[in-house]
Amino acid sequence: MFFFFFQAEDGIRDLVRSRGLGDVYKRQGLEILRAVADEFGLLVISEVLGVEHLPLVAEYADVLQIGSRNMQHYPLLLSLIHI
Repeated sequence: MFFFFFQAEDGIRDLVRSRGLGDVYKRQGLEILRAVADEFGLLVISEVLGVEHLPLVAEYADVLQIGSRNMQHYPLLLSLIHI
């Protein structure tokens, strides 16, 4: 199992700076995960936080995960039906 952790350049983790690759690099991060998974025969499992993220994550992930906080996010759950 692979875990990717991204940290601020100054080494300090905080709520603003430790939120992954950011909007600009989301596709590149998913491409990295997909390449590693394909190379080692693994699955990509990624959590979907919103409807706007669903098409991009579904393009690269084998399993879409919905967290417990989003179990009543009905627009997101209904969008999953169409994937």
